[in-house]
Order: sequence, then C-alpha cells, then structure tokens
Amino acid sequence: MRIILAGILLIPAFSFSSESDWLYLRDRLTTPVLNRISRAPWMESRFYSDLPKERQLSKMLEDFAFECWLAQKAKSEGFQLSPEERSWISAREKEIEYELAHKFLSRKVNVSEEYIARLSPSWTSPLPEKWEVFYIFIDDSGASSISEKLELEKRALWLKERLTPENFQDMAQLWSDSPDSADGGALGAINLDRMGPTFSSQIKKTPVGTIVGPYRTTSGWNIFYVRSHTPSKERKLSPEKLREMTAENLANMTLQEIFNSSEKWLSLMQELGIIEHPEIKAEILVLENYLLSKGYIRKKAKEQIPTEGQIRQIYAEKASLFVLPPTRKAREILISSKDWSRGKTREEWIARRKVRNMARDLRERIMQGEDFSYLAKKHSISKTASSGGELGWIQEPSSFLYDMNLGKLKIGEISPPIATDKGYLLLQLVEEKRDQTLPFDEAREKCVNLWYGEMESEIREKLYKTFMD
Repeated sequence: MRIILAGILLIPAFSFSSESDWLYLRDRLTTPVLNRISRAPWMESRFYSDLPKERQLSKMLEDFAFECWLAQKAKSEGFQLSPEERSWISAREKEIEYELAHKFLSRKVNVSEEYIARLSPSWTSPLPEKWEVFYIFIDDSGASSISEKLELEKRALWLKERLTPENFQDMAQLWSDSPDSADGGALGAINLDRMGPTFSSQIKKTPVGTIVGPYRTTSGWNIFYVRSHTPSKERKLSPEKLREMTAENLANMTLQEIFNSSEKWLSLMQELGIIEHPEIKAEILVLENYLLSKGYIRKKAKEQIPTEGQIRQIYAEKASLFVLPPTRKAREILISSKDWSRGKTREEWIARRKVRNMARDLRERIMQGEDFSYLAKKHSISKTASSGGELGWIQEPSSFLYDMNLGKLKIGEISPPIATDKGYLLLQLVEEKRDQTLPFDEAREKCVNLWYGEMESEIREKLYKTFMD
C-alpha cells in the first residue's frame, strides 16, 4: 500500500493523560516520514486505500493519535512489550537508518562524468523484445534408417494435429526429446538475439497464441507454441536523473561495504547526523505505540472467556472457514534406471529420456486397459510398489509435487511422466473428496481464536470511540 502525501502536515493536538509523545510526533510526521511509514510491513494490514483519497491521510493520523493515547494508557497500567517485539523495533530502526543514510549520502557523494558515462548505458539502452515460448523437439539424430526417420516425422505430424495451448505442456512432458520437456517444454521469456538464426526466424514469424511446426533442423523436428510477446521499449532519462541514479548507486555500494562493521557504521551515522535523528525517533515511536496498543487490546480480550454457545455460534457463522481442502486418493509408479542422473550433459539426458519413454509406454498400456496395480508391482521402484502403488488419501497441503499434479487430473486420469530426483513418476487420481467440513470438536480451537479476534475488534472499537469523543 502506498499513500500519496503532499506538503508538510499540520496535525491538531489531542488531549492525552501525557501529551509529550503526541506533541513530539505532531511536529515530525512530515510527508517523507508518512510516506516511509505507509510502506512499512506492519502497515500492510491496514486498508486506507479503500477510503476516498481525501480521507486516507486524516484516518491514518487519527489511528496514530489513538495508538499514542492507548500506549500511554497501557504504560500507566504496567503493560510492556515482549523481547521479540523489542527486537523487531531494533531491526526496523536499522532499516530506517539505512534508508536515511542512503538518501543523505547520495546528496554528498561526488559523481564524475566518467562514472555516469560508464553506468548510464545499462539504464538507457532499450529493453529487448521478449518471447514466452514452449517447445517440443522430436530427435531423429539417433535414427539408424530412413524408415525410422520417417516414423519420427509421422510422430511430429501426429503431435501437431493434437496440440492445443491447454495440453501443450502435458504433451511436451510425454513426447518431447528436449531436456526442458520435464518443465512442459517451457523456455521462459527469451531474447531471440541469443538464439540461433533458424530458431529466431521461426519464432518471429509465429503469431502470439498459436502453435506452429513441425520445422526441420539437422537433428530433428521442432514445434513451437508462442504464448506471449513483449515488444522492445525505449528508455529515456534526463541528465539530472542519470546523475541522481549514479549517486544513489555509489552511495549504496559504500553503505554495503560498511554496514556489517559496527564501528564504521556508527562513524558514518555520526558524520551524516543520523544518530538520534527526529525522523527515526518519530517512526519508531509510531511503531512502538502500535505494538503497545495492539498488545494491550489482546491482553484485555484474553481476560474474558467465551461460553460454549459463543464458540458454537462462531462455528455456525464462519462455516466457510471450516471447509477442508481437497482430499485425494491416488496411486503411483516410479520408473528409474541404474544410470539415472539429473546432470546436464547430452549423454545424461539421453539416459533420462529412456526412462521417460519407459514411463510413457507404461502410461499408454494402462490407458489401453492393463492393470495399474500389476504394473506398479512389476516396474515401480517406490516403496509403494508392493501395494500396487497405493498412496492412500492425500490432503492438501501435502507434497507440492502431489498437490500440483493431482490437482490437474480428473478421476481415473494418469499424469504425464513427472521428472523427480529419483526418476519419472506416474500419478493416477482414483477418488477425490471436496467441500468436507471440519467437525466442531476439531474446529473448536480455531473457533476460540476467531472469537478472541472479534473480541479484540470490539474492544478496540469501544476504546477508539472513547478517544474520539
């Protein structure tokens, strides 16, 4: 969240049991300080951006004033911050020191024209064109006869007829002979200037969103799916901006060199006049007030105990929060070999490709009606082989590999071969349960926490009303 603020803010004084903290803040909550506070991690839970722009600033200041008032109240009752919160405040103080040091040092550092000329090309050169490309390669370099080459050409043509943007990645996992087939043929966002001329010319001729090929190269057949294209973009910066960016770069290099040396860092802070700087003190005071007021409200809420009826009411009213994530029954076959490797040499990829092809053939056999359990017992190297590859019920979140791949499947479907550290994996979705609700006894603790959350909101609202009145 970023809040646009302009000018120096004139903030009215509020009546506190002890006004000193707020009077100090009132004089120092300038635009730069408020801009930095609005970007702080602890401000992310606030929703000022949902308000009209003319109301955002006044609401922020009301909250700061309220928290200052409530922090005084908490202190008067002996409430203190935890060591963890104190540590968090110290870490934030260091972050602000670094930001201010960077700003002040950037203004002081001497920037030569030579250094500007050295750095500016990286900031002013046009951004290159980028293509997001997926790729299937049918390798016929190892074919020993013309008839074998013709069969591979037929495979490439057969694939092209069946490819769609939706199934391209699955088909690449199944059929591509390129090392990136494990990633569904994804080449990522590529700069064609770094690719070969044949590859580049074909991509440039391919309209976005279409699949083209197969194109012949010396080693096989190529099919491309161009998902997106980002044109080149000019970047123009004024001489003043280039000088400013160069100074910031030099300042950052200097700060990084000395940041881990307490002695050098303290010396620089003194030289720049940052020790006990009012901007730092103001922001740290705002943060301390926030933590004190939040902790005080939490303490007041914990002094109350919800009844059984209130807990059950939460369970009924917040029913959507107790819906369990999908639970899936699945089974697997893991295929590997003695020379299995995740290395990047062509020989290692060819060895992996043989394993992938074995997994693909097993998948085809199962889809033609052969028994999954029998083939798992015979070919899988997984510890589940003895039970026919049965994984049982898997509830999200579990292994990312299982969740992601099983989530794509319909009941009875089998995944394309999935590359793992041990071999290629086939997964079959056997059954799926959705929209199950967590029983009340298991949801009780969460209901209690939700009740306390609502109680904290009520207490804060009452205290806020007292303050504003």
